[in-house]
Amino acid sequence: MLMHMPTKWGAVVIVAVAACVGAFYVLVVRPERVDGWEVYQGSGRMVRSGEGLAVDWLDVSYRVTNPAKPLFSYRHLGAGAAGDGVSTLGLTYRTERDTTIVVVVTDNGGAAFQAKWKLQHSDVWRGEVLGAEEFEPRTAPGRAGGQAPDFGRMVGRRVDFYDGSGVVRPSTTFSNRLELLPPELLGQGK
Repeated sequence: MLMHMPTKWGAVVIVAVAACVGAFYVLVVRPERVDGWEVYQGSGRMVRSGEGLAVDWLDVSYRVTNPAKPLFSYRHLGAGAAGDGVSTLGLTYRTERDTTIVVVVTDNGGAAFQAKWKLQHSDVWRGEVLGAEEFEPRTAPGRAGGQAPDFGRMVGRRVDFYDGSGVVRPSTTFSNRLELLPPELLGQGK
């Protein structure tokens, strides 16, 4: 078909096909698996225990290209020592830039909840806890949701992290490097 087209139209068709194929490739790229983490918009690696920490952590550099898609997820959330008395989600981090991360938890019943987590630039490890009361239902308009997550029902579920501060327009991107310990379910007294 291209053999019968004028040369300039053939070049336009080839460029258009190349652009479409490139866009398709971006859409089908799979998330990067890094132990219990999945990284969607960036590159991550596990750093082995050190600096007095008992667990490994995710070191991820990311650039927000799609604000509706998670940056990364943690998939092996355990019950913690408190069992059914779990009431908070513990998060420990270091970050190169101030940002706001949206934390989304899903319980075993499929109900999803979100909370905003403001991270301040830090070269040292900072620990935070998010109580169940800080989460609000993440439901479609018109669908009823529970008032707060039941952390006791979250064993084996995942925690998703979105960047809530970086993208103000579709053409604006935000880059950061974040180190994050696996989230923990904690009891009231932690």
